[in-house]
Amino acid sequence: MGKVYMKKKKKNKWILRISIIIGILIIAGSIFTYILVKDLKQEDILRNEISSLSKKDLQKDSYNTSLKTQGDYKIVEELIKTYFDEYAKNLQEISLIASDKTISSLLSAENYKNDGPDFIKTKKYLNETRTSFNTKIDELSYMTSESEIMKRIENKNLDSYYVKLYKELMLKETTEEDFKKSIKNLEKLKTSINKVLDTEEAVIDLLIKNKDKWKIEENKIVFQDTETLEKYNELIKDYQTKKE
Repeated sequence: MGKVYMKKKKKNKWILRISIIIGILIIAGSIFTYILVKDLKQEDILRNEISSLSKKDLQKDSYNTSLKTQGDYKIVEELIKTYFDEYAKNLQEISLIASDKTISSLLSAENYKNDGPDFIKTKKYLNETRTSFNTKIDELSYMTSESEIMKRIENKNLDSYYVKLYKELMLKETTEEDFKKSIKNLEKLKTSINKVLDTEEAVIDLLIKNKDKWKIEENKIVFQDTETLEKYNELIKDYQTKKE
């Protein structure tokens, strides 16, 4: 009977070991399932967050919203939101410059009276506005290049899966098309505003060069010679055409 007891004891040990192994496998499987489900949930949250950005207006909204994801997804989310926030801020600053009432007031009798005949403030404004405006538009054009967009994630040491996800969300067909339209419109605006600024500067330079040939009377500019008057009228006509 003793020998039979030993066999049962060994059998029980094997059953216990198998049970433990099965238990470990079940726990490991549960942990893996939990991690997988959590990971998929994080990706869904990220996609929903990025999708919600499309409802915002680049011309007036901020994209610096709170981060909703965790881990590596959080890094991707932050990169995308930071990018769009920078883009929106630059675009909004460009819009402010383009709609600045000071631009349209430079060729007024009031400005001629207040800043003429040397127009130091006017010349400074024209130079600073042109530089700032062109710089910001060039920055936006550069920002929309694929190389610049991907460069932002290259030094984050993320798994290739997250890099591909970032690229998909940033360079999907609709977003890429929006970027192209935006840059095309910006280039048109750049050309238009620069033409206006250049013509305004030409008018101011004419007045500076011929400072003794004009004066302000009853809130109107009056010229002392026909040649300067003709040149002035020609430039003003050109200016009005470019403003349309």
